[in-house]
Amino acid sequence: MISYRDILDNALSCISQANIDRMVKLVQEANLVMVIGNGGSMATAIHFAGDLSKNAGIPAITCDNWTAFTAWANDDGYEKAMAEWVKTFSVPGAVLVAISTSGNSQNVINASIVAKHNQVPVVGLVSFEGGELATVADLVIHVPTDCIEAAEDAHMAICHEVVWQIKQITG
Repeated sequence: MISYRDILDNALSCISQANIDRMVKLVQEANLVMVIGNGGSMATAIHFAGDLSKNAGIPAITCDNWTAFTAWANDDGYEKAMAEWVKTFSVPGAVLVAISTSGNSQNVINASIVAKHNQVPVVGLVSFEGGELATVADLVIHVPTDCIEAAEDAHMAICHEVVWQIKQITG
């Protein structure tokens, strides 16, 4: 029987290092990093934004202003709430990191489309088959697994590597 650790190790070993390095460059050069996701991916988003701000000195935010978010969800629908948030916070030099294990979360896809419309580059962290997000994002980091736990752990590992690399570069 294959172990969880084997699944995770295999997923991690298949991730494109070149794409992680591209993500590091985009994030390091950004004036603002916006990070989104749902469920466990939102937990990763919040963790990543906190690490970028505290440990790498890069301004980063997530859509965790629940008053505004729930107002948008109520008025415009959940599928559009993150898109409204991205529209509000898109500034020149911003980057959007969109995290979705399936790549098919409609609210994350809609937010990514709005970001691109506002000339904000989109980094998509996906797994499974990549989903629609893999076709929308400017840079895709695909974790090739259908194990949701391994996908979420790998996405967090990618985020930790980005912060670690930036700290190595900036001293």
